[in-house]
Amino acid sequence: MTTLLERLRTHLAAARATLAREQAEAAQELQAARTALARESERVALLRARLLGADHLAPGAETPGALHQLLTAYADAGLRRATLQASVESWAHRQTVLAEQVRTLAGLEALLDGQAPGGDEAALLADWLVAQERERERLASWLHDHVAQPLHHLVLQAGLAERCWSDDPARAAVELAAVPALAERLLAAVRRVIFELRPMSLADLGLVPTLERYIQLRATEEHLVTRLQVQGRPRRLPAATELALFRIVGAALDNVRDHAGTREARLTVRFGEAALELAVADSGPGCDLRLVEVAGRGTGLRQMRLRAAQIGGRIAFESAPGQGMVVRLVLPWRAVPPPGV
Repeated sequence: MTTLLERLRTHLAAARATLAREQAEAAQELQAARTALARESERVALLRARLLGADHLAPGAETPGALHQLLTAYADAGLRRATLQASVESWAHRQTVLAEQVRTLAGLEALLDGQAPGGDEAALLADWLVAQERERERLASWLHDHVAQPLHHLVLQAGLAERCWSDDPARAAVELAAVPALAERLLAAVRRVIFELRPMSLADLGLVPTLERYIQLRATEEHLVTRLQVQGRPRRLPAATELALFRIVGAALDNVRDHAGTREARLTVRFGEAALELAVADSGPGCDLRLVEVAGRGTGLRQMRLRAAQIGGRIAFESAPGQGMVVRLVLPWRAVPPPGV
């Protein structure tokens, strides 16, 4: 009779094979998109040079009809380039997500090696599943409040302006005048959720510049002021590792926002000789961590602990009533694979 452990291993093996196929497809599609983007970028540059009278063309060499065709070609090429750029970013995002899934899968397989789920292993597996579901719930709630509701308002406002147009043009003009500002707020919200899901600057610039941008966003939108201090010489890490560190910082700042009773935090990132050390501290009232765990209110803490374990790090939570809280992560360099792995 097939045991639960055997069924779990079978499912994990199938998931690993699927992820391997998807990683190969993502790498192939990303390379194709980058090649097409480079080619289209060259075309845009050539068309732009012609429009500016460069590329050895004498001023006035283009007839009105030819100039119109040139402008149309330039606009079309620009649109194709923008589409290809979005495709490159999408496939790069897909690669990073798959890499994170592979590391998560490896962590789950490690739990099953040598013994059936039980004790701490079963609790860790259950916590991981709960954390994934809570993350989906948080994202769904955020999208509803910051995207779906403003979008509904935008549709209603545009419809009201349309109905008023024939009978009350002045009222219609007022309603329409408010649409651009609402659309800008909606666009900002969409950009924020995209940044939360996968900040593209991680791939281009790395962890520290992305954290700088992230705390600026939160200061603007949530009035959560975070002072960042970087010690040592920054270095690039594998994409999945940088994403996990970004998520841990985000969860720690969420904890400050929701529970610390303060709008100020300190973020320290230290690139030491033996390890990367990361700390998020606040000067709030603090808490008794044992009571938090017993009461089942430490979901965010468990999520941070799981992410740290997935990348080979150790995380500690230091707090006491009246003494604020510190989230402290230590990631030994020996646990970090070379970038690109």
